[in-house]
Amino acid sequence: MTSLTVARKRSTWISYGQVGAFGWYVYALGPAMALLSDEQGTTPVVMSLHMSAMALGTLVSGATASRAVARWGRGRMLRTAGLGIAGAITLLVAAPNTAISLTASLFAGMCAAIIVTMTSSFLNNEHGTAAPVAVTEANSGAALSGLLSPLVLGALVGAGFGWRVGILISAIAFVILEVLRGPVAAYSRIEAHHTDTKGPLPALYWWAWLLISCTTGAEFILLTWATDLMRSWGGLGDAAAVASVATFTSGLLLGRLLLGQLTKRFPTERLLKISLFATMASFWGFWSTSNSTVMLIALFFCGFTMAGHWPLGLSRLFRAGGNQPDRASALTAFATGGSSLLMPLLLGVLAQLADIHTAFLLFPVLLCVPIGIVLLRPIAQ
Repeated sequence: MTSLTVARKRSTWISYGQVGAFGWYVYALGPAMALLSDEQGTTPVVMSLHMSAMALGTLVSGATASRAVARWGRGRMLRTAGLGIAGAITLLVAAPNTAISLTASLFAGMCAAIIVTMTSSFLNNEHGTAAPVAVTEANSGAALSGLLSPLVLGALVGAGFGWRVGILISAIAFVILEVLRGPVAAYSRIEAHHTDTKGPLPALYWWAWLLISCTTGAEFILLTWATDLMRSWGGLGDAAAVASVATFTSGLLLGRLLLGQLTKRFPTERLLKISLFATMASFWGFWSTSNSTVMLIALFFCGFTMAGHWPLGLSRLFRAGGNQPDRASALTAFATGGSSLLMPLLLGVLAQLADIHTAFLLFPVLLCVPIGIVLLRPIAQ
């Protein structure tokens, strides 16, 4: 058992900041959209299209990002995406109608996909064997932002400043980060040490890609529908049910803080396997009771155990991708965009055909896929 140490450079902290600023935006977007819906007089279905537009933007980015990075370089793409998402967020808060706000969400999704995938690719190259630790630390910052942003948003609304100021905080953060980033030479130097090889990605990569797709879909199911299950099955009121999501994000944050230490000492493949089985157990605790207290505790542990799914799954994907890190990273946009768009929608359809409690059985069915992959398609470390 060896301990890995991350040598955090200026570029590392900038990368952490970008992921954290994105976390602030995406977790504040849900409550902000509810308020925007009231202003525009639109239905919840129309407002949900903003998340769909973001997911669509992610898919568009996945189709083009790897070629764009090959042409212009990772550092330049990260800077363009950072300033681009700041502009998209500004357009969203200033949008006079739904058409403009949907367009802004589409461009925000395109830029966000570049930030998430290319930052992960950069950290993987910059830190080598310690990359899982760095990626976990970056995602811990995103989880902290995701916990704080709805709270700050609510406080600003309560103080009379409105929801727009809370969302604009992330846009300002992206601009500041690009000012602090300075020249992109540090990213170019990393690129000079590797070039994506040509040819198809290994079959093992696509198994790792499918794993990330399923775990992302499972996470978005909880983020999208846990409130409804807490309300209809757990008996919570509207306000308490909405606030209950904070138990999931709290677990996510604490889990990633602990994971940052565990990845220094234990193989990531073993940690991923344990986290998948632990998530399955936590879900059954959440689903199998109507006691709201037990459900909240189990929801916390769902977040705690799911904390490793993305960073550990991403580490697995890079190992499987071999000498094609940028292409391997860019293609994850299809996994995350497609699953975040389709899985919550599929659960909604199932809920209409049956009920929300029965529809939630999609979660364990989905989780069986990555469990099968880690058992039947292991990757050596």
